[in-house]
Amino acid sequence: MSQETSSVPDRLTPAGTEVLARMRAFMAEVALPRCAVFERDHPDTAFALEPDGRLAEPVYGFKREMQQLSAAAGLYCPHLPAPDGLGLGLLDCMFLQE
Repeated sequence: MSQETSSVPDRLTPAGTEVLARMRAFMAEVALPRCAVFERDHPDTAFALEPDGRLAEPVYGFKREMQQLSAAAGLYCPHLPAPDGLGLGLLDCMFLQE
């Protein structure tokens, strides 16, 4: 086991451990492939802003898509109490956000 993950299970709740496994799968199978496609299709917009400071439309659309996909996977807002979120505590969320 790598140093990165060897200390995680003994610090997370059972719910946090289960969500972390789902989050890692989501990142590998959904998020990172979609990011690669977005970056290929929009090479100059990764950090593009509109003149008023808002995210450029392609970036904003991609952000919304990722929010919807993570919500559909049951991973959006893990810190919120159920039924809107997963009801995870600070320590569990810290590992998810890393």
